[in-house]
Amino acid sequence: MLKRFLIVLMVMLFVCAPLFSANAQDDLKKEVKFLKQRVQQLEEKLKEQEESAAQDEEAQKEERKELAAILEAL
Repeated sequence: MLKRFLIVLMVMLFVCAPLFSANAQDDLKKEVKFLKQRVQQLEEKLKEQEESAAQDEEAQKEERKELAAILEAL
């Protein structure tokens, strides 16, 4: 009886293990895909912030030039 139970258990493990493994691989693939998309979004956001910072810096330079011109006029 115990022998049959162990044989059935072993067969079930060999049959079911690949199924769980395939599900785990699919889950990992989905997670990797999600993380890649998230990294891409963050890179785009960082690029936008860098461009915005560069524009702000240019605007500050222009304001400084205008203020310097005003101060010279006074």
